[in-house]
Amino acid sequence: MFRLTRILRAALICTFVAAAPLTARADFADSQRWFNSMTEEDRSLLQSQLMLLGHYQSLADSTFGNFTYRAIQSFQSSIGDSPTGVLTPRQKDALGGAANDVFRDLGFDIVEDTRGNMVLLLPLHLLPSVSETRRGTAYTSADGSIRLETIRKPFSEEGYESLYRSLSASGADRSITYQVLNADKFVVSGTRRGKVFYILINHTPGESAGFSIEWDRTRNEVGSMVATFMASYSYPLAFGAPEGRSAGSPDPVTPQPEISQGSSGTGFFVADRGVLVTNHHVIDGCSVIDVIGYGPARVVTSDEDVDLAVLQLRTPRTHSVAEIRAEPVQLGETVVALGFPLSSILNSSLNVGTGIVSSETGLMGENRWFTTNVGIQPGNSGGPILDDMGRVLGVAVAKIDDEALLASMGTTAPNIGFAIKGSVVAEYLSIFRLPKPSPVPPKPFSARELADKGRNFTVQVICDAQQSAVVSAPADVASPALPSGYRWVVFASARNIGNLPDLSRFLAPHETRIVLSENGNYGLVAGPYTEVVAASLLTDWKRSPSVPSDAYLSSGNRFIGFIDPH
Repeated sequence: MFRLTRILRAALICTFVAAAPLTARADFADSQRWFNSMTEEDRSLLQSQLMLLGHYQSLADSTFGNFTYRAIQSFQSSIGDSPTGVLTPRQKDALGGAANDVFRDLGFDIVEDTRGNMVLLLPLHLLPSVSETRRGTAYTSADGSIRLETIRKPFSEEGYESLYRSLSASGADRSITYQVLNADKFVVSGTRRGKVFYILINHTPGESAGFSIEWDRTRNEVGSMVATFMASYSYPLAFGAPEGRSAGSPDPVTPQPEISQGSSGTGFFVADRGVLVTNHHVIDGCSVIDVIGYGPARVVTSDEDVDLAVLQLRTPRTHSVAEIRAEPVQLGETVVALGFPLSSILNSSLNVGTGIVSSETGLMGENRWFTTNVGIQPGNSGGPILDDMGRVLGVAVAKIDDEALLASMGTTAPNIGFAIKGSVVAEYLSIFRLPKPSPVPPKPFSARELADKGRNFTVQVICDAQQSAVVSAPADVASPALPSGYRWVVFASARNIGNLPDLSRFLAPHETRIVLSENGNYGLVAGPYTEVVAASLLTDWKRSPSVPSDAYLSSGNRFIGFIDPH
């Protein structure tokens, strides 16, 4: 672990987004706890129901955020109830009944469109007219105000990225309002000839496949709802039904379960077969890791000292890879940072920031870091910082917390962020088969070109909140002091608190708490008990193979603070 003074350590923010809300809103926290207490299926179901009624305008992914919170409140207000963010049984019944009515009225049903190579959850009553097109099938409303087409284009005719560039180009009668590209799909939306459109294209073996839907502005409410609902419940025929999704005729009670979001950071692919890099602190304590757009990932190796981790997709996918620059950083050189900062308020779209290398070392002269004035924010952790040739010069790791620094030293340090040097990253990755260096381009890339290049290998990394945690006590070594004669029963500390839930369940009904120790590891404590009771319990518990052999009694003097699992 980097040796920092206590004041500056308290002022350092590891730049990943925690699950806690950005402001102290009890109703938001209550809503989040209530939402996360449900199963993943029920969470996705709730979002789908809110979507059908026009309250929720995002994908049904079972994760809680501002969109879900506001949608719950909007529904409660629509039925004349107080917008608490927590649905009562009566409100849940009302929501389910109204959503089922919309689902049936629009005639949603699974359609296997072989011409377009897509499986779609289509509103057949809304779009009754069916006709063949050159690229797939068209489904049109009776009055022609809404039209959906499946699209299928072989790579032999046009490549995946080329198709993205074509469909995301603006023109005299075409304006783009949103666009995002990653390795397995892209989305483009905007307006064209007075109509609103939404396009989703998947990267499948040998071809691009997806759908486009457009609607008159007078049908915006139903058009946008159908587009979002279909984006949540449609997939390429070549892939088969995604895990957790019923292959039979669906209804609002069979949504696709996904990972519950607890914290998020950024990562980037560095080798084939789904190998990517992020920060150790982004995945530390995660029971499940999800790479948005690519699926679950596992930890291959992780190092707390360097604050780097290597992940691998559980199901390898096609993707671009970044090139690491091992040469020293140059003071004043231009850099571009890519990442997914503040995703709870900025949504999960890639953000790009530009700046320079403002110091060749990091905090307190840390030689493994460099300092930059680029806008690093919570959620950037693990993201690539590119030089003007498109190579990874560093990995975003931390920023100065101005409020903490102001409180402790009476000053602030705006626009100061830190990154792990590319040379350190290259050394850490030396055991992996990385791509050979590419030829140096004839001239530096522009910021826009660097953004286009980086978005192909930069991804958002989500940590499951069920086992994740944030410190809720101040960083005071003596914070959990006990009365004389009392002891905690302390179990082996672990870097990954995902190892601790089974032990916690074994100790039930005894109250247990997770603690953070001075060395940066996590541990589990039970108690406090009187010294006699603690010793007796520890003796009994050690008879179980589930209990670590090095469990011991402690007064808690080496604990930094307790961990809040919420």
